[in-house]
Amino acid sequence: AQAPDRVVGWPELSDLRARLDHLISHHDEPLTVALLGPPGAGRTTLLNALAGQPVVPTSSRALHLIRHGRKAGARIIGLKGEVVECPLDGLRGALAGLETPRRIEVILPVDELRGISVVDPPSGAEPPPADVAVWLVPADAPLSAWAQPADWLRRSSRPAIAALARADGSPRDAVKRQLRAVHDALDGRPLGVVALAAQVGLEALKARDLKRLKASGLVALHRLLQAGVVQRADALRDEAVARGTALIRRDALARCRGAVARLERQAGEVGALCGRLT
Repeated sequence: AQAPDRVVGWPELSDLRARLDHLISHHDEPLTVALLGPPGAGRTTLLNALAGQPVVPTSSRALHLIRHGRKAGARIIGLKGEVVECPLDGLRGALAGLETPRRIEVILPVDELRGISVVDPPSGAEPPPADVAVWLVPADAPLSAWAQPADWLRRSSRPAIAALARADGSPRDAVKRQLRAVHDALDGRPLGVVALAAQVGLEALKARDLKRLKASGLVALHRLLQAGVVQRADALRDEAVARGTALIRRDALARCRGAVARLERQAGEVGALCGRLT
């Protein structure tokens, strides 16, 4: 489907057609879950834990993406658009022979990924467009470190999960107090607040140690993603369309008002010229 021509027939609104077409064509695509947080918060480690194995080097500066595919594998997109495909166990070797890539995709034939993709942006980059965010801040960081997630939640109507990263390095009672403090600092806006130890989770997955896996917080995060994202996928897509159309409508009205103001000024100038001639 595409936006009707008559919707954007006015030249001042011509570029809005592409934005409308983008909303329509992307409506049924998987939702995007973005892993956000400061450098060193363990976003790539969490991405590997969600993938079930340490496939992406934590030193990589590329954008990382986990998505669904019929066959497990990886794709590396270079800075010039070149594409290298390889098996998952060959990803690190393929990266060793390349300059810093622009994007690394991990493709997994996992049913749960039919509805969501998980993205880990490069450190220091602007948060990517996403339907849901998982904000990670180290458990030993001061409460002020949650200022950026709090600001994001205030400005965005998108759902988010707050995660205390590397929580295994802090005493259990301190983690519990921090969880309550973070929940209060974020005004109860997140879908949930969870303590994470992604590296412990990776090791537990390898050893098939269910007790350590639960203790790592990955099971709790999985449940939050299921309840807050996967089971609400249709509603979240509709909310994204509503946000997008509201922005397009706002921009269209602003441009129309600007165009009318310009026409009124021009009409006034023509009227003044006519008055001088008569």
